Amino acid sequence: MSPEKRKVLKRLVKIRLLAELAEINETYLSQIINGHRSAGRDLSYRLAHAANLLSVQKEFFTPQDFRTE
Repeated sequence: MSPEKRKVLKRLVKIRLLAELAEINETYLSQIINGHRSAGRDLSYRLAHAANLLSVQKEFFTPQDFRTE
């Protein structure tokens, strides 16, 4: 995830809610957002969808934003 998108995500989205919607642990989500872990294919789609819903940004976040590959 680019630094700009990371700022937008942290400013507009409550990480706790994003973790709940994606059905993952907040610590794991934080590691993904900060580039220390990579989400798998299914999880990256869930995260992008949930982040777009919570931030009211249509298709701003993509599954690739949550993958480090």
